[in-house]
Amino acid sequence: MLATAAVAAPLAALGASGLALSMGDLLPCGFRWLTGLPCPLCGGTHAVSLLLHADPVSAVQANAGVTALAVLALSACGLVLLEALTARRWLAPERRQTLARRALTGCAAILALNWVAALGR
Repeated sequence: MLATAAVAAPLAALGASGLALSMGDLLPCGFRWLTGLPCPLCGGTHAVSLLLHADPVSAVQANAGVTALAVLALSACGLVLLEALTARRWLAPERRQTLARRALTGCAAILALNWVAALGR
């Protein structure tokens, strides 16, 4: 049951982003509205939608950090699904925590660099 939820939740979030973008009526970014500057996640919905349409190059151009997070989420879903189907742990808990920490740190760094680049445009 937990494995199903762990796989379904990120996939539902990715699907919802694509659906929201296709409807065309997205809420404006509050950060941009208040400051006039793009936020670190600006372009994220477009990035996810482009990923779902198998256009990773454009997704990275829209927002590299969100693209990295989406790929990370899908990879984690795949691992959880694989472990659920095979009833076997593929990574030791310590190794899993180390990899997750490094991956999230990397994604945060990509988001920060992407934001600095967006502010410079």
